[in-house]
Amino acid sequence: MRRCPRVESAMGRRAMAPAGMGSAGAVAGAPPGTHLSIVGPIDDAAYWSKCRDMIDALPAGVSASYDGEVAPSDVASVYAGAHALLLPTLGENHSFVIEDALRFGCPPLISDRTPWSAIVQQGAGYVIPLSETGRWHAAIRALNEMNDADWMELRRRSIAIFQTLSGGRVEDYFELFRT
Repeated sequence: MRRCPRVESAMGRRAMAPAGMGSAGAVAGAPPGTHLSIVGPIDDAAYWSKCRDMIDALPAGVSASYDGEVAPSDVASVYAGAHALLLPTLGENHSFVIEDALRFGCPPLISDRTPWSAIVQQGAGYVIPLSETGRWHAAIRALNEMNDADWMELRRRSIAIFQTLSGGRVEDYFELFRT
């Protein structure tokens, strides 16, 4: 079954810097029907203007919207409605955005510049170098073409990894930050 993914860009304080432009670039080569939903506060109007320029240049059939800030009580429903968290970030520390995506079964597509790379590589999402734009496009395409059984398995693995981290397996949690 072909799905038309709704891809969330980073939710939270870092939503607009630097992930916004990277997210717009990542979906530029996505299949028609892909929608990038950008959520979080706009902290830098000049940066957001550059993001808008990239969004306006997306190819036909690929769309993006800014959906504003999300109340903490709505975070679960936002992730439930998304097919992936798209976070082509230049760097993250702990990043509750990625943790929340895993918690709610939303596979993250993240750069290799986060401490979450090892966890995501266990089958809960994608870790992609920022310089490899084609791999970002391919990952979004793979989500688009994934059948329902594989899609549900990917979501299940995301939740399972979060549960392992939060379920008293402290050594797994600390190993995350050693890689």
